[in-house]
Amino acid sequence: MKKIPVVIVSGFLGSGKTSFLQIMIEQCIENKLNPGVVLNELSEENVEDHLFSGNPLYEILGGCICCTLKSSLKQVFEELLTKQAHTPIDILFIEGTGVANPLELKNVVIRDEFKKYFEFHSLVTLVDASNFLDFKSILWTSKNERELMRQQIISADLICVNKTDLVKQVKLDKVIAKLNEDVQSSAIILKTTHAAIPLSTILRLKTDKGNENEIKHPVHHSGIKAVQLKGIKNIERQTFIDWFNNQPDLLRAKGIITFKEDKQFYSFQYAANQLAISPVRFNRDPIIVLIGNGTKIEDLKEDFIEKVDSRKLVN
Repeated sequence: MKKIPVVIVSGFLGSGKTSFLQIMIEQCIENKLNPGVVLNELSEENVEDHLFSGNPLYEILGGCICCTLKSSLKQVFEELLTKQAHTPIDILFIEGTGVANPLELKNVVIRDEFKKYFEFHSLVTLVDASNFLDFKSILWTSKNERELMRQQIISADLICVNKTDLVKQVKLDKVIAKLNEDVQSSAIILKTTHAAIPLSTILRLKTDKGNENEIKHPVHHSGIKAVQLKGIKNIERQTFIDWFNNQPDLLRAKGIITFKEDKQFYSFQYAANQLAISPVRFNRDPIIVLIGNGTKIEDLKEDFIEKVDSRKLVN
């Protein structure tokens, strides 16, 4: 059996990992390759599964693969192998949460029990150019979180400096300079918008670091948690938008919502103080996921309910 190459996709919250995966899948199909995706979410539900419809998708929900759910990744590998004879995949992408340590994911891939079937190919880390300098500041993040971001960078074979359209050249130069303090000499740095990278670039990345022993003492994220809000429907659009305007403790948000004005379904994404809202062509129960510091996330949840929806939250 030919080994399945595994590409690990890393990057802090809101850096563009999902956009990167969508582009990879599209290009794989164009090149007659069958991609598989393992998607990890901090929340109990995946609010972005519609973005991967029609492709083999394995979900690991309710925590981080790198710590509490490592055994779940092993189970996914076992399930994937049982289906390989009937629905084979040519390349596997594993996207951890924004606070996952990619070294932990790599540890699972290179375990002896899986080496016969899977081959670690490369590690791609995405960096949001618009907020990278803030996240590296002691005013925004904890020491542990900054070290986690550093490990996401030093372990990468390719670093995608994403969202460059949101920053001026002076700031972008500072981001690159800061990155170069941690980037390994063998790593490639690419500047992108919307995480647009050619598949050929990824395929050429084949690392020579895949057969090393397990990495010792990777740093874990500390205290970043997700909460879900269900049953909130027909929100006033401007009230919803206004709530996101001043939320320094909110790292990430996403979900499916309906607005009072038209009762239509919308997908929304929030990261780096940027809110994007897009109509979708399907109906599903509205759900909102908020991600932030564990000591403040419940306050954010209650504040959202109080200011955006006056009804009692339906669980």
